[in-house]
Amino acid sequence: MNILWLAVAYTMSLDAPITHQVTVEHAGKPVAVTYDAEVVTRMKTVGTTPPPRPSSERCRWKASVTVIRQVHSASGASLNRTLPEVKEISGQRPGTCMAGRKAIMAELDGKIERVREHLRATAEADRPTLLADIDAARTLALN
Repeated sequence: MNILWLAVAYTMSLDAPITHQVTVEHAGKPVAVTYDAEVVTRMKTVGTTPPPRPSSERCRWKASVTVIRQVHSASGASLNRTLPEVKEISGQRPGTCMAGRKAIMAELDGKIERVREHLRATAEADRPTLLADIDAARTLALN
């Protein structure tokens, strides 16, 4: 059986970026923190289309959600970090990936709440690391 491959990787384009903003207090001062979700979708067409038979082609897709944290200080300085946990959302549709790309993106748009939940949970779990990073940056700035 032949396997047809089509890999497409691109950043999911949404009308508005997916962000979560929090304010933490550090050394008695508020610090603004923004968590941005970067969604990269990969698609692969598998299966065959033999001439006298119906097609068995289907598109397997996977969206990887990476969270990027940005700490903003009152002076305008920024401390950015890509967080290590990656959430994956996957699925498959009949047909080729090129033919089903719009339908897959619509399906991902329908799962946007899962991405937002992941962003909120990651932000909550990141709090101890965030405070340690702010302390480390402050220590370096003072030296």
